Amino acid sequence: MNFSEEFSNVLAQSNITIYTLAKTTGIDRRAIYRLKDGTKKPTFEEFSKIVKALSITKETADRLWRAYEISSVGEEKFYSRERTKEFLETLSSIYDSKNENVVMLTKSEIDLTEESTTLQGKTNINNFIRNVMSLENATNGFIYIQSDLSFDFIFDELAFQINYNRSLETKIFISLKSPEKSVEKNFYTDSILSISKIYPLLLIGENLEAKYVKVTSNSNSLFPHNIVTSHYLISISHDKKSAIITKANKIIQSTKQIFCDVFPNGKNFVTRLNLDESILHILDSMFKQNKAKSFTLYSMDYEPCVTVLTDQYILESSINKENPKAVKLIEMYSSIYSQNHVNLISNFTLDGLRSFLNTGILFGIPKDYYTPLNEELRIRIIKNMCGAYKKGIYTPHLINSANFTFPKNFRYSGSGTIYDYFFITLTDKDDMFNTLSLNESGLSMHFYDFVQSLPETNLVFSTEESMQIIVDETEKILNCKLDFEK
Repeated sequence: MNFSEEFSNVLAQSNITIYTLAKTTGIDRRAIYRLKDGTKKPTFEEFSKIVKALSITKETADRLWRAYEISSVGEEKFYSRERTKEFLETLSSIYDSKNENVVMLTKSEIDLTEESTTLQGKTNINNFIRNVMSLENATNGFIYIQSDLSFDFIFDELAFQINYNRSLETKIFISLKSPEKSVEKNFYTDSILSISKIYPLLLIGENLEAKYVKVTSNSNSLFPHNIVTSHYLISISHDKKSAIITKANKIIQSTKQIFCDVFPNGKNFVTRLNLDESILHILDSMFKQNKAKSFTLYSMDYEPCVTVLTDQYILESSINKENPKAVKLIEMYSSIYSQNHVNLISNFTLDGLRSFLNTGILFGIPKDYYTPLNEELRIRIIKNMCGAYKKGIYTPHLINSANFTFPKNFRYSGSGTIYDYFFITLTDKDDMFNTLSLNESGLSMHFYDFVQSLPETNLVFSTEESMQIIVDETEKILNCKLDFEK
């Protein structure tokens, strides 16, 4: 059902007339009639006023919002943003899971009496895959997978195993189907689906590589899904109901060699960068590509990206001058963000803001690069934020935790140009940086589209509301007076 149909139904079920609705919302009656008959799409401001005036349930409001979003941006973008949000909201669970009391199977528990055999039925095949992956985990073997994104069980089980043995040698070679021209309800392309399938594996697997190849049609192979391990070769049919299992070592080694020969021909889903590469490469690429033009940088973080608000006094007071990498890092920050042509639109959480105000820790910067900011410098940072906001070069949006659960270990930045770099930076349980460059796979645009759309959603507070909350929290936590005026 499109927006006008949903709106007409909601209006019919309420006791509010169009005349009353117009008077309550301040929207012209003719505009409301046009919304009802589908000749006009509402602005976000109009939509918010209408929902508030109708006093509808959250379920009805969500349904109306869904119809509004689809009518505004189209189905493909809507499902892309929905999938991206779901991915972000589940990231935290990757790092929260525990690895106590893990039961690993031994080789004897899944030994075959013959060199090769067949299995029938999804349940039997899935159980065998689970046991084989557990065996490889317990014996520090390897798991090579050639498949597409339709085999949910493989990815779910692999995520479980890798979470308990991050160093498990794993390679994944995925066939991505080109998206169809028409987009139906509940449809999203393979590239969007891979956000939730491949990225979690890359974030937790220290010895995992994932590549993809685009195909225009389904494979003609009878067994398009293959798993090669140090003990078994498993070939699975299209419908996932039949499988051929072999433990012949010569066949396993030959298949492994073929896989290793073909694997380099795929494209990377992401490029993993080490700590120093990640920070310096991000800044260097942004500076080189954007130094000659104005650009807007979007960021999405748990804690505010306050490093962009540092000044020379703060740098001199906190930087570890004995660390040449730290000095270079700060020089690059200064070169980029001191330019008036850079406009930063920053999205972050209230809890993340409080964390910075209480600790002075700069999220995303190595601890040996600087000394945590004292209260004076923290206040100075917020004053710089207020000044940049007044100049129109800094736009903050606090994430609305009631509508959007944002992971603690996530950082994104990008400016959306076709030649630009996009990055996801996370820290894991051991407080180690894990930075992924997204530009190679083309999936970066899903994140950029999502973050640039946030101000027009109920997932974040308005800039005015955000600034007032920031000022109030700073004054309360640091016991100061900012004298901030809009």
